[in-house]
Amino acid sequence: MHQPADSAWLSDAAMAAYEYVLFHDDWTMEGLAEAIDLPPGEALDELVARGLIRSSQESPREFVTVAPAVGLRAVVDTVEAALSDHLADVNRLRASTTALMERFEEHRARELRGRFEVLRGRDATVRRIGELFSETGSEICTVVSSLPSEQALEQARAGDRELFERGVSVRALFLEGHLRQSPPLRRYLDWMQTYGGQIRVAYVLPSRLMTFDRHTALVALEPENAAAGAIVVHSPGLVDVVATLFEQLWSNAATVAGPDVERPQVSEIEVAVLKLLASGMKDEAVSRRTGLSLRSVRRLIAALSERLDAHSRFELGVRSRDLDLI
Repeated sequence: MHQPADSAWLSDAAMAAYEYVLFHDDWTMEGLAEAIDLPPGEALDELVARGLIRSSQESPREFVTVAPAVGLRAVVDTVEAALSDHLADVNRLRASTTALMERFEEHRARELRGRFEVLRGRDATVRRIGELFSETGSEICTVVSSLPSEQALEQARAGDRELFERGVSVRALFLEGHLRQSPPLRRYLDWMQTYGGQIRVAYVLPSRLMTFDRHTALVALEPENAAAGAIVVHSPGLVDVVATLFEQLWSNAATVAGPDVERPQVSEIEVAVLKLLASGMKDEAVSRRTGLSLRSVRRLIAALSERLDAHSRFELGVRSRDLDLI
C-alpha cells in the first residue's frame, strides 16, 4: 500500500529504495529506478527527509544509509507526541462522555420518577394503596387475581368502609373459582355489595391492576408473584390503557348476586330514631324530639348498630336504607 511522503510512515517506494541502497554499495540511479519501477527522485527525497540516508562525507554526491533506529528517532518521537496528544484527547472525551451520561441518566430518572413508582414488597404496596385510597375522589376499579387471605379481607374492610363513607364508587373483578372456594371472600363481597360496591367475576383475569379516578394506575411488578410489589403509573397514556383494559374485562364479566338478607324486626321508636339520624340530627336533638333520655338514645343506637352490623353512623344509615327500614 502506497503511503504519502508527508505521512509518518514510509511509502512502499521509499522502503524498496532503502533496501536497494542498503544492499548495493555501487548502486546507480538507473539501477534504483529499475529496481523500484518508479522514478527514484521522490523515494530518495523521502529517505533523506526521514534521515535514513545522507550525503557521504567522503563523496558528497553519493548517499550512505543510516540505521533506522537513528534516522527515524525524530519521526518516532513526533508520532509518540502526536499519539500522546490523541490519548489525552480521548481521555478528555471519555471524561466528558461519563459526565454527560451521568446528567442524562439523572434527567431520565427524574422523568421516570414523575411517571412511575416502583414499590418493592407487599408492605410498600399496601402502604401506597392506602395513600392512593385517601387521594381518590370518585372511583376505584380493581382486578384481584390472587386469592386474599381472611386476614387480608378483614384489613381491607377498614379502607373500603372509608371509601364508601366518602361516596367513592368501587368496582371490583374477582376470579369465579376463588369465589366458589372461599367462604370468607363470599362474605366480604356480600359486605361490599351492601354498601354499594359493584362486584363481577370472570373465569380468567390478568395480574392485579387498579385505577384511581382514571388518573393513576397500579399494576403488579411480577405477574406470578403478588408479594414482589407493584408499579404505580402516572403517565396519562398508560393509565388510559390500563383503564380501557379494565372496562373490557368488566363488560365481559358476570355479575354477582347480592346477599339474601333477612329484614330485621325493628320497633316504631327505633325506626323513628333511624329516620332522625338519617336526617343528620345529633344524639341530643334525637333525645329532644323523641322524649327519650340521652342515655337511652345512645343505648338504642348502639343496639341497632350491633343488630345491623354497622360500625359507624354512616353505615347505620346505609344499612337502614338497604333493608328498607327507613
